[in-house]
Amino acid sequence: MSLHRKMSNKKKDRLQKKCQQKHRIRRRERKRIKGPTQVEIPDPELMTESILRKRRSDPNANIKLSGKKKKKILKQRQYALKEKLEKEEQSKQMECVETKKDEARSVEMREMKEKAAGPSSVNTMDVN
Repeated sequence: MSLHRKMSNKKKDRLQKKCQQKHRIRRRERKRIKGPTQVEIPDPELMTESILRKRRSDPNANIKLSGKKKKKILKQRQYALKEKLEKEEQSKQMECVETKKDEARSVEMREMKEKAAGPSSVNTMDVN
């Protein structure tokens, strides 16, 4: 019972109080039996995390994406995907370039070693 009702001139009698209390109990029981409502979410892949959070807290919430918002989210996703693919291609190209450089360096090092070791090994063979 609220403080306002206690102070007002139109107080509730016992019968009204009991009826209201029973009504509250019956309403709670109906809600419990009915269970939580399951509402289908249109375009869940387009919904942002904040919208889905609102949906979880209140499944009956009237949350709809406008056509403008849908287009905007689709464009954002396409742009992000395009950027991701470009980064992957660049990383692959960099790996290829690095491996080619490493191969060239290893070939050069082998040639240098062969040149340095080649005449000395030939001289030792000629001596023996």
